[in-house]
Amino acid sequence: MVEISVKVIWTDQTIKQVNQIAEYIAQESSNQAHRIVKLIFDTTKRLEKFPEAGAVVPELEDQTIREVRVYSYRIIYQWFNNDREVRVLGVIHAARLLKWDLFH
Repeated sequence: MVEISVKVIWTDQTIKQVNQIAEYIAQESSNQAHRIVKLIFDTTKRLEKFPEAGAVVPELEDQTIREVRVYSYRIIYQWFNNDREVRVLGVIHAARLLKWDLFH
């Protein structure tokens, strides 16, 4: 795996998804919610150097759309090699059915 430098872009929608995850987890444990949210952002920060680290999302079969996992959450992102950027498309629980409309 080659280290490069890219920009990770979060949309308002994906930030909202992380906030919803935090609110849900915080019902049981605010410390756990904080820990998981931090891990989600730390994981995507690593994509700045290793954007191809994630696996291709099997449901979509598109080499540019990949995922990394944090506990039960899938961080779905698209890697734009020419633009040197990674766009976070969604953060969803692995038990949810993946639908493209979840990202809009």
